[in-house]
This record gives sequence, structure tokens and C-alpha cells, in this order.
Amino acid sequence: AAGIISVAAPSAAAAVAWAVACQERGVAVGCFRPPSTPDNRSRLRLTINVGVERADFERALDIIAECAP
Repeated sequence: AAGIISVAAPSAAAAVAWAVACQERGVAVGCFRPPSTPDNRSRLRLTINVGVERADFERALDIIAECAP
């Protein structure tokens, strides 16, 4: 099973930079920005899989937080 979390980014450029920074550190996230987002906001999409080890999950969360704009 998996869950999806949408996290708002302050701008389209910030969303792209955030996603790239995460990817460079080994964490893949989705990046959505206008015109793909109906509310005209930019977002990262985080998909969480229950099969991921807790230590890996916590590492990913740390990286996402550290890379946040």
C-alpha cells in the first residue's frame, strides 16, 4: 500500500529547485506547477510506500525538509 501527500511550494521555481535538490540526494518526488495545478499553486507530491524501512523513510523526510525553500 502507498499514500500520497501533496506539499505546497512557494513558487514554481522553488518547487523545481526543491525537487532537483531532493533528487540529487537520492529522494524522488513529483513536481507539479501551473498550468498542471488547478489552484495555480506549485506542489511536490510525495508517495509513501509501506514497504520502505523506517530508517529510509526518516532519512527521506529529513532530506525533503533540509532541501525545502
